[in-house]
Amino acid sequence: MNFRVLIFDDDSPELNPLKILLQAKGYEIHTYSDPLKCPLITGDEVVSNGVSFSTDFIISNFSTPLNTNLQFIEDLKRKKFKVNNIAMLSSGCREEDINKAVELGCRVFPKPIKLSTVLSWLDEREKNIPPDRKLLNYK
Repeated sequence: MNFRVLIFDDDSPELNPLKILLQAKGYEIHTYSDPLKCPLITGDEVVSNGVSFSTDFIISNFSTPLNTNLQFIEDLKRKKFKVNNIAMLSSGCREEDINKAVELGCRVFPKPIKLSTVLSWLDEREKNIPPDRKLLNYK
């Protein structure tokens, strides 16, 4: 089974090795500097269809120059968006933001990230993804 990951990042080169490793593992990777421009999350079908999955994983910086991704994740959870595997990458974040991310069910990885730690988390979480899950088509 191929897994899909959405990466919300302001194009930092730090994530390039992770992207390369995920591609080698067969992941379908979509990267956006602004999560609000991702059709897999903002499209009408996603908002109206509570049983479909848009992605298996989200990996996001806490914030980018365009917005606060933690608020975006909070909005997804409030809308009952179906993704249980969210990683937030932190660098100099406030303790209250880290606590909020954990409350939302996110795994927080400090920057600079250790690839082996992130890959171990992904491997463990892959086991919880139903093999018969249906992902929305990406256009």
